[in-house]
Amino acid sequence: WTNDPNGMIYQNGVYHLFFQYNPFDTKWENMCWGHAVSTDLIHWEQKETALYPDQDGTMYSGCGIINEKGLLGLPTDAQLYFYTCSGGRSGWSRGKKFKQKIAYSTDGGKTLQKLEGCIIKHIVEENRDPKVYWHEESKAYYMVLYLDKNDFGIFRSKDLKSWKKSQTITLDKGFECPDLRRIPVEGGGDKWVFWSADGYYYLGDFDGYEFKTDGIRHEAYKTSIPYAAQTFWGTKDVITIPWLRTENRGK
Repeated sequence: WTNDPNGMIYQNGVYHLFFQYNPFDTKWENMCWGHAVSTDLIHWEQKETALYPDQDGTMYSGCGIINEKGLLGLPTDAQLYFYTCSGGRSGWSRGKKFKQKIAYSTDGGKTLQKLEGCIIKHIVEENRDPKVYWHEESKAYYMVLYLDKNDFGIFRSKDLKSWKKSQTITLDKGFECPDLRRIPVEGGGDKWVFWSADGYYYLGDFDGYEFKTDGIRHEAYKTSIPYAAQTFWGTKDVITIPWLRTENRGK
């Protein structure tokens, strides 16, 4: 079983694609992070499973960046992965809550190590799917996080460890897997776009603290097959890969 793409990073000529994965069955369960690499986005080589469930929960969706600021006591070329640890979704984690954590790699993505502790404790329901970027104008990292129903949170941090919520925003039919970034506009310039799992997106302005939008919901897809798309960190062009919700005939 595979579903959401995660932790998509381009570094040193290699595209790293992690993905929600159950290596034990053809059905959704035991969520891990699978891993595949490519140099051309066409030919992919699947690697060893990168993250397995632990006593705090199973491995839900997240994102990746390179540690350009040299934070967390790690080198500047370390890969950093922000993921949701979904407490209560396994026997080991019974009674625990969803929280946001960090894993890292110092060997070019061959192995991922989990940092102790969490960076954002449980807020509400199944808060999940962190997406992190550096905001140059306000000199801080920001994270967009799905909260509950059609609500999302925006958080800020200077050190990637301590995060403070700067906004809660409700988006018409917005659900899961948020992404908030500048998108180039044909003819020049760019737009801030807030993206959600169904391919619904919202245009607006972002100052590093709050996203202000007219609230108009745009639809990127003509069908409901693409879902939970994520963009690569580290590419000049905006490259997005969705999960395709097709029938698993082997189950």
